[in-house]
Amino acid sequence: MFKKKIIALVCCRKNSKGIINKNIKTFSGKPLMYWTYKNIYNSKLFDEIYLSTDSKKFAEIGKNIGFNVPHLRPGNLAKSNSDVFETHKFFFNKLGLNDENCIVCIINNNPFIDNFLIKKSFKIFKKNKFKFIVMGAIPISTDQIFFRQMKLYK
Repeated sequence: MFKKKIIALVCCRKNSKGIINKNIKTFSGKPLMYWTYKNIYNSKLFDEIYLSTDSKKFAEIGKNIGFNVPHLRPGNLAKSNSDVFETHKFFFNKLGLNDENCIVCIINNNPFIDNFLIKKSFKIFKKNKFKFIVMGAIPISTDQIFFRQMKLYK
């Protein structure tokens, strides 16, 4: 029986609006994307961990951390108003990924999505045979700069 690959995908564009180059800013002594990679890796769920970016610098840092970075994303898919689903579709098509050969988990570059939350979310996903599950954060202040990890609500 064919086993589907389980793939994690993290998208990091270079021209963040709020904090310039936030994805590589130092957070607790490491680039922000390091913590996301570490949490994904430590979940031990994924066969491959990919980074989608439009930045050569981000790609190089991502590769050094351990991400697979097969190509750069085109600029038209890395704008603040770009359709994130078109970005995913581009990535899937470029690598020949589809529902028949893999399960893809899109994970935001957020150091507070820890490996326990990733495992818990994936367990819920598989148990309920969902088509997708979203891990996110909710604003905890009126200026919406600080975020706290969302808990499971029924």
